[in-house]
Amino acid sequence: MVELLEPAFEYHPSRIPRPVLLGLGWTCVVLGFLGVFIPGMPTTTFLLVSAWCFYRSSERAHTWLLENRLLGPYVRDFLSGKGMPLRSKVIAISIMWLTCGSSAVFFVQALWAKALILSCAVIGTIVVVRVRPRATPPGGAPGPRPSPPAADPL
Repeated sequence: MVELLEPAFEYHPSRIPRPVLLGLGWTCVVLGFLGVFIPGMPTTTFLLVSAWCFYRSSERAHTWLLENRLLGPYVRDFLSGKGMPLRSKVIAISIMWLTCGSSAVFFVQALWAKALILSCAVIGTIVVVRVRPRATPPGGAPGPRPSPPAADPL
């Protein structure tokens, strides 16, 4: 069992129906999984949303996510205070501003809606920036750098 679950998991009900939370959670797991392999797709952000959804809907799914060999380290490192990879932060902020900015400029006409969209982008940016950056890849610290080969005297 993962140490983060101490004390024992407590169900935190939500006003959102359980099937909706589970559906959103599993959708975010798939998107987060794709983000591991597709450059430009955020991983940690989607996995944190799925962890939140599972925390409020399914102990089994939440435990599975935290203990997953590939995806678990992203969520566990964030929840334990180890932070978020700098690359994930840059991608998350870039995609947030790309989508919010293009929505506000090209798709929304009402000034109040544009202000709301841009306010959400500012708040999201502040939240992501305040997360401590993680310098090491998930799952552990990188090994020591190999020393350069010695020059051949001949």
